[in-house]
Amino acid sequence: MKINTKKCLNLITLGILVFFVSGCATDRLITRKNHEHDHQYCWARLSEANGSTALLNQKLDSEIQHYQELMEEVLVAREKALKLTNWITDNIGRDEAIPPHMLDSLNKGMSRGLELSDQVVGVVARNECWLQASKPVMADKGLPPIDNFTRYKGTMLALSATLMLYDTYFTTASILNEHDRIRQFLNQSDLGYGRQEDQLNAVTDTMFNISNVMHVNNEIVYFDAHTPGFEARLSKDANANYLSTLIKQSPSYPVMRDATIDGFQDRQAEQASAELTDELIEFKRVTVNEVSKVFGNLMGLVEERKGKLYQDDMSHDYLTEHLRAGDILLEKTPFRLTDKMIPGHWGHAAIWVGTEAELKDLGIWEHPIVKSFHSQIVNSQGVVEALRSGVEMNSLAHFMNVDDAAIIRDPKRSKQETAARVIRTLRQVGKEYDFNFNVETTDKIVCSQLVYLAYTDIEWPTEKMIGRYTISPDNVAYKATNSGPLELVVFYHDGKRIEDRPVSLMEKLMQQK
Repeated sequence: MKINTKKCLNLITLGILVFFVSGCATDRLITRKNHEHDHQYCWARLSEANGSTALLNQKLDSEIQHYQELMEEVLVAREKALKLTNWITDNIGRDEAIPPHMLDSLNKGMSRGLELSDQVVGVVARNECWLQASKPVMADKGLPPIDNFTRYKGTMLALSATLMLYDTYFTTASILNEHDRIRQFLNQSDLGYGRQEDQLNAVTDTMFNISNVMHVNNEIVYFDAHTPGFEARLSKDANANYLSTLIKQSPSYPVMRDATIDGFQDRQAEQASAELTDELIEFKRVTVNEVSKVFGNLMGLVEERKGKLYQDDMSHDYLTEHLRAGDILLEKTPFRLTDKMIPGHWGHAAIWVGTEAELKDLGIWEHPIVKSFHSQIVNSQGVVEALRSGVEMNSLAHFMNVDDAAIIRDPKRSKQETAARVIRTLRQVGKEYDFNFNVETTDKIVCSQLVYLAYTDIEWPTEKMIGRYTISPDNVAYKATNSGPLELVVFYHDGKRIEDRPVSLMEKLMQQK
């Protein structure tokens, strides 16, 4: 089962757009994996059983037991998604940026949802042939007919799994689709969470694909027609009764039973219009990003001199001694043209992810995300920063070509919070730089957004500029003044370490620009 997740958009006319969207998803259900093997397994199972009702029921019952465990996972994930959806419905209309904890939750929820959908689609694919396995079809394949109740039971397993996918879509994804900013965010790629571009659109296209809808409708017709004759056997077969109950209790069951082509074509047209709007917004975002990229890179080449802390062993050793995993680093480089273009005193923010010893103490050294960066961490490249070349890991010495530097820390941090922040930081490595400076896009990010996405538990100040929400290094530093929960641990200004009232001086400098 393959799903074509490439854009099926044409910017010429809406009519052409609707045509392409209606033909975008040619398979049964959305998936990131190839389920061809599962399709083959379905017919192979029937062939190997050679008409043995006992053997077919044994295999079916075993799969239904595993399916029940999967359904529990799906229901737990859906409950979390519903809470997230309710929060968005209540709060997204406010004139403020989407908070970082919500961006993180959306990324995790989308990734987990697609992971579970892959497993559910596998169940559908392994049981899709039951409906097709009529006596004439089995005879054409040279196989004996299947016991009617066993065929009914297998069809119920496929139908139940299909309806579970529709239930999840209608209660979560379809609601998120109605919020422009959320829909546009979820259709962006995110390297750190393994999320590809246009996945929400692909899900929606598949769910409303006419051939998919009609196939589900046919399964329901079969289920409704045969259920009355099997009431007695259902009461004696716990697994079959479980599937029948799931189907009847599914909110999507009456919707898909009464589905009409006209109704779903109307929904396809609405989706096509939304995708056209998103495509135009994305075109604008990419265009602005490319223009700003050229401008930013040209400015970045202008460096009048080296920083006053550059190759200063004493300041390097002092910072190294005081840095702790998860600390925020700030810098100012007034000798660079790019610094002059950034509002406020501070021009750049980064995060120190820590040493091997620290990460072992936090219990995350063997975490899959951390393991992929062992070599950099061992080689003292613990500074994660978003530069014009992208998000990368560098040494503290590389970072210190600056005049001003600061370490900011959460004094109430726990090991669990620090570990989570480090992992979220490392998820950003490898992403491109966002020359749009938009905190609501995570496929590309800027330096201060790195902090925004890592410290999801803090309510960060943002500013709205040219229709998008941004966060500056000064917005980050603000939380280390008397107004915030962070503390200023070390502060160097104009090449000198400030020990007398450093917070007051930093506040004064931030107010001057």
